[in-house]
Amino acid sequence: MGSFYSPHLVRMNERIRVAGEEISDESMVTCYEAVKKAEKDLPRLTFFEILFVMAMVHFDRENVQDIILETGLGGRLDATTAVPADLYVITQIGL
Repeated sequence: MGSFYSPHLVRMNERIRVAGEEISDESMVTCYEAVKKAEKDLPRLTFFEILFVMAMVHFDRENVQDIILETGLGGRLDATTAVPADLYVITQIGL
């Protein structure tokens, strides 16, 4: 099970997890390098979009089959809508 959350509280690594474990610093770097290489053929990505694509690269490399994605504030234009979903859950935000 993979998960992608935003924002991070302490370390950026906590946004991307597989089986509850944060992505390693080394994997963060290799995923970032992959995104920056691919970005040459894409429109300029936002900070959130870069992290989102890094998560997708990491999940692919780890052969993750199920993912929990927290959407951003973009609604139907949010980067997370690029991933087909079997289930959508909408909940209140609170403490």
